[in-house]
Amino acid sequence: MGSRSSAGTRRAVRTNLILGVLICGIFLVGGEAMVRMLSNDEEVIAVNVEYLFFMSFAQPFQALQVSFDHALIGAGRTLPVMIGSVLMNFLRIPRASLFALSWGFALSGVWWAINATTLGKCIWSWMLYTSRRWLHTKV
Repeated sequence: MGSRSSAGTRRAVRTNLILGVLICGIFLVGGEAMVRMLSNDEEVIAVNVEYLFFMSFAQPFQALQVSFDHALIGAGRTLPVMIGSVLMNFLRIPRASLFALSWGFALSGVWWAINATTLGKCIWSWMLYTSRRWLHTKV
């Protein structure tokens, strides 16, 4: 199972990373045009363009996380994946409060909190995957 699974995961990582970087670029370059297709309210446009700017940086990390998560889930290692995902999603609330309110970043602090926890999920999934413990799981 190990070599075929690892090869498949490498292909998925490569493909998803390319797509994540592409979407990052689309959000950065075309974000405003996309938002303007949906609204003509300047405040709505400004908030959504800012959101897409911040979320653009999360896309490659989210792509990597999904690749590693699904490799682990396919190997039957669902609990560690769930723990990391739930924990990081839960941590978004206090981090958003810290960044937005305590540190004064306002709404962009919420976007930073999402990016920080997305990076945390990516690192967690990568650590689980590279530990190679999933190779010894009986499915």
